[in-house]
Amino acid sequence: MQISKELEVQFKTAWFMLHRISTACDEGMFKLTAVVEVDETYVDGKERNKHQSRKLEGGRGTVGKAPVVEARQRDGKVSAQSVKHVDRRTMTEFVESRAEPGTIVYTDEAAVFGSLSTLFNRFRHEPVNHSSGEFVRGNVNTNSIESVWAVFKRSFIGTWHNVSNKHLFRHVNEATLKLNEGNCEVEPIDRMIALASRIGNKQLRLQELEA
Repeated sequence: MQISKELEVQFKTAWFMLHRISTACDEGMFKLTAVVEVDETYVDGKERNKHQSRKLEGGRGTVGKAPVVEARQRDGKVSAQSVKHVDRRTMTEFVESRAEPGTIVYTDEAAVFGSLSTLFNRFRHEPVNHSSGEFVRGNVNTNSIESVWAVFKRSFIGTWHNVSNKHLFRHVNEATLKLNEGNCEVEPIDRMIALASRIGNKQLRLQELEA
């Protein structure tokens, strides 16, 4: 709404523009190395805040929410992906596609990370047991990626307000680029250059967006 007012264009035009920008934010798949933290989160708001007509039966915890998985290299870049569901196969494939062989992978104790033990010949998996009150064990922790989720969810609350599962992956692209390209208040030109360099041949047609 704000963009449509500033540019004096229709709401639909501004909406289309923003989705094209989010599409351009896609950095593609790249590898992380050294020490990598991996975690998942769920987005779509809390059931208790929804109108009664939109609440799902048994709607607590992750019910009705869309999962996003993310990996962050210590003192490095972030790579994220929206997925249909979170299970061992999904998490294993995600780690294999995002982490270089020899990487040390830190996660929480969730069962979905159990299959990483089968990748010991390529990765070293070190979990922390949050359910038992363990959040740090020497250098083993997921504090870095927890801070990423905090920033990521602020975008939903303060900027996007509501995101459909259909378009979630574009918002994930946008949030990831912002995290990887630093503080726009300090170096705004760097973020603009990063965005422009990724446009390439990426296209998004209105018919595809509305399909």
